[in-house]
Amino acid sequence: MICDPQDQIGNRGTKQMTVRLVYDLPETVKCELDWLQYLLRDFNVQPIFDREHRVVDDNVILAASCSSPGQAALVRQHLQAFKRCGLKVGLFHLSDEYGFTPVDIYDHADFVFRNYYRRNALRRPNCRYFALGYQSGFTQSLTHKPIAQRRYTWSFAGQLKSNRASMLEQANTVPGGYYRLTTKWNDPDGLDITQYAALLSDTVFALCPRGSKSVDCFRVYEALEAGAIPIVEDRSTTGSILDILRPGGMQLISTLHPRDLWPNLKTHGLASYWTAAYGSDFPCPRLSHWQNLSALIKSHDSGKKSLKIQQWWQAYKSNLAQVISTMVKQTFPN
Repeated sequence: MICDPQDQIGNRGTKQMTVRLVYDLPETVKCELDWLQYLLRDFNVQPIFDREHRVVDDNVILAASCSSPGQAALVRQHLQAFKRCGLKVGLFHLSDEYGFTPVDIYDHADFVFRNYYRRNALRRPNCRYFALGYQSGFTQSLTHKPIAQRRYTWSFAGQLKSNRASMLEQANTVPGGYYRLTTKWNDPDGLDITQYAALLSDTVFALCPRGSKSVDCFRVYEALEAGAIPIVEDRSTTGSILDILRPGGMQLISTLHPRDLWPNLKTHGLASYWTAAYGSDFPCPRLSHWQNLSALIKSHDSGKKSLKIQQWWQAYKSNLAQVISTMVKQTFPN
């Protein structure tokens, strides 16, 4: 264990501060390292793989999932080790989709940025939300094409789970689509990262159904990076009301049982995940029920919608990177 605050490695004496991004799972490199490095673009980022949670040094941000009780305990002990050495430490809390991580773990970090919006976690004064981002290697494979010149009206690539069979049934009523199904996460028979980037680069509307639990998922932000228009699920009362008000909404009411139309308030609540996470100006089209997909696509001018979404996404990314940069500089002043 390194425990000497004077032990500085990296770019000593240079104008750009070195930030050590210490991660505990190899999946972090594949899934999130590019995105985290973008957010830390003002710094010289030194990625360090530390499965044993032993690295304690200056200017460290831990990138940890805490997705099991054992992992959470290790991260807690790791954060506490910094305090015993009198060192500051930040935390990127990743992959807490199910909301199982005890949020009092944040008390041991100087700042926390977490993905997957979770209300009780964000009540912590040192915790802020940030978007999931995109898989590493994705942006390098993109081909930027005007929305009017794209081949596919809609596309989807992924597993057929949850309500996705219903989604594809409705999507197939809209001409000009493409889908590629897989049987598991990271299926070798699925699209590789280059092929997936090429598909989204040639897509107007990207179908973004819920993940294993959350309505949030990586494909939303990969669609944004590719300049496609993500259509996201909104399993809230707000989302149901939007469905009703949309063209075709009254027909939707007549085909659904009331228990399907109004989500379980105990589970989903009145508020929209997307509004809670991003505010009322979140511009991506939202659906509570895929039966209204065709009406939603027809109701949007894809050129104007794409431009509005891209302006929002670029501003969000830039502002988020600036917020993180300011926090890092305040926490690690030397």
